[in-house]
Amino acid sequence: MKAISEEPSVLIDRDALELAFRVILSCETPEGTEQECTIFELLESMGPLDVLDYQEILSVYKPNANVVLRRLRDFAALMIDPAPEAGPLVVRREHVLRHFASTYHLNQVVAPKLRDSYQRVLDIPSWFVGHLILPCEVVGIAGELAEARFVHAGGAVRLRNLYVPPGLDPRPSEIWGVHFSHVLWRMAGNEESVSRMLIEASPVIGEFLRIVQEIDYVDFQRHGDYCRMSQDRFHTYY
Repeated sequence: MKAISEEPSVLIDRDALELAFRVILSCETPEGTEQECTIFELLESMGPLDVLDYQEILSVYKPNANVVLRRLRDFAALMIDPAPEAGPLVVRREHVLRHFASTYHLNQVVAPKLRDSYQRVLDIPSWFVGHLILPCEVVGIAGELAEARFVHAGGAVRLRNLYVPPGLDPRPSEIWGVHFSHVLWRMAGNEESVSRMLIEASPVIGEFLRIVQEIDYVDFQRHGDYCRMSQDRFHTYY
């Protein structure tokens, strides 16, 4: 009998891990403070060009735990080249973008919660839209806060009271990736078109975008000041 080959190895570079970690900080997550701290320690131990064995990340959690970073790994693994000469897959920023802008993310983490979402949110369409990385045009800056808009085929969604972490310098008219109330990075190359393509490929999101005209993160759902929450989470580590 032919032996079953070992699972292909997956690595992640520092840029991708930091972006994924900042996405996690932008939302309330039940994944555990201790585990989050360990992930941050792994991130801080990496140099700018380093790659990390993804298994080191997964080992932080219980086996088969359904957490964001495992789902990201599973998503990226769909793109593994089976040819032996291809070498290990390296998860990069593009994989993180594609994961959080796609229906894969919605199907894995958002959609299963819909049945009880009425108890936790006030407006389901904006709740779904906020879960995606959106390519947004910056329209204004005031200190640590920004205002932006996501333009789509059916109109636009205005996002108010977005948190701009230290070290970022968004300018009006630039396109930045936004997840919930967090400004993440200035999009470059084809990142805007890729994220837009993935978002517009979802009929469900298309329906919600027709409804949502504005999201204000100082008064978001039942959370209240979601912007302050993400600021506090960010400053726990940075």
